[in-house]
Amino acid sequence: MKQKTSSDRAASATKTILSQTLDFLPDATFAVDLKGKVIVWNRAIEDMTGIVSKDMIGRGDYAYSVPFYGERRPILIDLALNPHPEMDREYTYIRRDGDTLYAEAVGLPSRRNLWIKARPIYDRRKRLIGAIESIRDITDMKTLEENLQKTMNTYQATFENTSCAMVILEDDGVISLMNSEFARLSGFSREEVEGVMRWHTFVAEEDLARMKRFHDVRGKDPSAAPRRYEFRFKDRRGIIKDIFLTIDLIRGTRKRIASLLDVTEWKNAERALRKSEEKYHDIFENVSDFLYIHDLKGNYIETNLASRKGTGYTNADLANMNLRDIVPDRYRNQVGQYIERVVTHGHDEGVMTILTRNGEERILEYRNSLICDQAGTPWAVRGSARDITTRLRAEKELRKERDLITSIIQVSPAFYDAIDAQGRVIFMNQAMLNVLGYTLQEVVGKDYLEAFIPEDERLPLKKSLESMALSKEPVVHENRVVAKDGRSLLVQWQGKAVFRDTGQLEFIFGIGIDVSAHRHAQELVLSTEKKFESVFHSSPVPTAITDIESGRVIDANKAFEQLIGCSRDDAIGRTTHEMDIWNNPADREKVIARVAAGISVDNEEMILRTRTGETRDILFSGRLIDIEGKPHILSHAQDITQRKRMEEALRESEEKFRLLFERSGDATLILDEGRYTDCNEAAVRLTGASDKNELLNARPAEI
Repeated sequence: MKQKTSSDRAASATKTILSQTLDFLPDATFAVDLKGKVIVWNRAIEDMTGIVSKDMIGRGDYAYSVPFYGERRPILIDLALNPHPEMDREYTYIRRDGDTLYAEAVGLPSRRNLWIKARPIYDRRKRLIGAIESIRDITDMKTLEENLQKTMNTYQATFENTSCAMVILEDDGVISLMNSEFARLSGFSREEVEGVMRWHTFVAEEDLARMKRFHDVRGKDPSAAPRRYEFRFKDRRGIIKDIFLTIDLIRGTRKRIASLLDVTEWKNAERALRKSEEKYHDIFENVSDFLYIHDLKGNYIETNLASRKGTGYTNADLANMNLRDIVPDRYRNQVGQYIERVVTHGHDEGVMTILTRNGEERILEYRNSLICDQAGTPWAVRGSARDITTRLRAEKELRKERDLITSIIQVSPAFYDAIDAQGRVIFMNQAMLNVLGYTLQEVVGKDYLEAFIPEDERLPLKKSLESMALSKEPVVHENRVVAKDGRSLLVQWQGKAVFRDTGQLEFIFGIGIDVSAHRHAQELVLSTEKKFESVFHSSPVPTAITDIESGRVIDANKAFEQLIGCSRDDAIGRTTHEMDIWNNPADREKVIARVAAGISVDNEEMILRTRTGETRDILFSGRLIDIEGKPHILSHAQDITQRKRMEEALRESEEKFRLLFERSGDATLILDEGRYTDCNEAAVRLTGASDKNELLNARPAEI
């Protein structure tokens, strides 16, 4: 009983841990049973919907859909239990992977974008018991994706549709991409140029050496080579054209992007330049990044729309403001240092904190460069910046979530471990280390199978690990783990492989529970059951177990078979009524009433009927027992038929003796311990007594 209680406590603790783990999941999560009633409503979904767990647990009739869609209707979790093709149209995107559903939808009163995942829940016997759904608000991510796509489309449209000829050059000089204007300018098609021809093919001989020098210098120090200059361009027909070139390295790469403006005729050049300026100004105004120009004192000269929207200031405001005016007080002394770096190095990049018009601090990632006049004298700084506040906050939240999960793992009594693709230990939580008797430094890098798994179990476990890597699904298994002191623990694991974006195995993560004590308790229970079964079947007393409600025989021993004349196999499953073993059915009702009331029946005489119709006198005893939560009667029947027959024969003998004694003509008296205890009528007449009572208890001397 003590061991069973320990197992129950362990099961309860495990359930509590699982409940708390679900409650600390960052995604909004809930689960329902097969009747559609909510059985889990975690803290994240409380925060998302404003509905606390106690108000939702136990509710059915699609109550869980109301916070998201404003009405009771089936949602993704119901599709996981009962697929319905028509419901697919309710989602902007839906995909099934095995028994798991993934979908996107628009929900909540504020029309937020939701990423939803749902799948069935099975118990340990693989029986369907419900479904679980997790919901993530991806509105911000979708917005970022849309903005990024718009930016990419803008850049692509700009590259292709600009009036300037534009090319992208590889480090070795090969033209990898060109626009249609370059095809018109050069007279060559894309197929002839891209990936085949080098830029120097289009340079007049007299300018080639100078441009090669610029190319080499730019590869080493971009600021040391001019970004804009003129050269003579040679087209397919050998015609020389005067070109104004703008070229620079593409940030983060060795590639160059170049624009070529044909200035052969000044009027055409002026018109092209004016048109180009208008387009560049449009790009300048409408890109999502902050674009700005300020002088060497920090006074703003020009800003784009994104800069104004991001800071909350108007164009007129910024025209009269200095960079120091939008920097928090604690950073203002660094503005001068920043301008000095730009002037000294020709560029600067980093992170800067600004204050918006409403006093909110935002963090910008910037990249700036120096502007010089034709004489090479610096006069201003141009730059671009991107608001990374949301990204940094998301990274901070991600770190908090990671730290939270790490804390949960470390304080959990369950075992957590991870091994890399080579089978080496990369992590064990404190609970596992404590039980095994190791420190983390002692186990990291060790071969998991060699160091912790008994030799006879290494090959099966190796195959199980390989199965995880192939199936990419969680795998449940049991194996022994050897502690530092040589103890062997039986652990039940659930493991899953984690993969890189490339599809390569990164590590295998396992969650385990020490089931050694539980398994020992199971073995003891099994041993006890076997002993009881042995005693039950070998007992010489006829014994049977019956369902108290129906009277159906659950089990019977050999002695019972012999008493009733019915084999155990024939008896099991049949009721005592069907077997007609009660000579008086009222006897059974009396027994049931007493046993059901908790009163034991001991050695009461009753009559049973055998299979052949013969009746047997028995002493019946019955006790109430519980089997799988249902009441049953444990019955013992001692056969006293032979004893009853002997008692009957004795009574008949005594009656015959009494008749002879009474009718005898000889006076007969029975003397016991000096007194007469009995006499017949002849003795009464002989002694002259008035009746027998006068002689009884009298002594011989008194007569």
